[in-house]
Amino acid sequence: MLGYEKTSDTQRSEASKQSEVGYKNMSLEINDRDLELRIKGHLYEIRETNGEVMGGEQGYPMAERGYQSTLQSVASCANEEVLDAVADHIKDRMRNTGERPENRKVRRTARKLVSEAGYPPNQYLNRA
Repeated sequence: MLGYEKTSDTQRSEASKQSEVGYKNMSLEINDRDLELRIKGHLYEIRETNGEVMGGEQGYPMAERGYQSTLQSVASCANEEVLDAVADHIKDRMRNTGERPENRKVRRTARKLVSEAGYPPNQYLNRA
């Protein structure tokens, strides 16, 4: 055979579970229910701000996934104050520019805020 290994159904299901967690859910060791609810609340507020400023949902679901990943990343390596600051930054940028901020720019700002608060940024934030 061409160097391919035969994989069992169990191995495939484990691999698919890991890939699903990777981008879609990105649960970065957030075991605190309060933080999870705080992130969901911020995402709701960001969605509302998007509706007010942009007047529609076109393109928003993809942006929201990026914002969610960034907020979860911040929550996993910093405190609630930094998380709130990053979410406020997203909402303020939408209001001030009339556009959604690119997630890469949001991650850069998040990395800066995390560092300024004295926490080491994680790999996700450092890739921005």
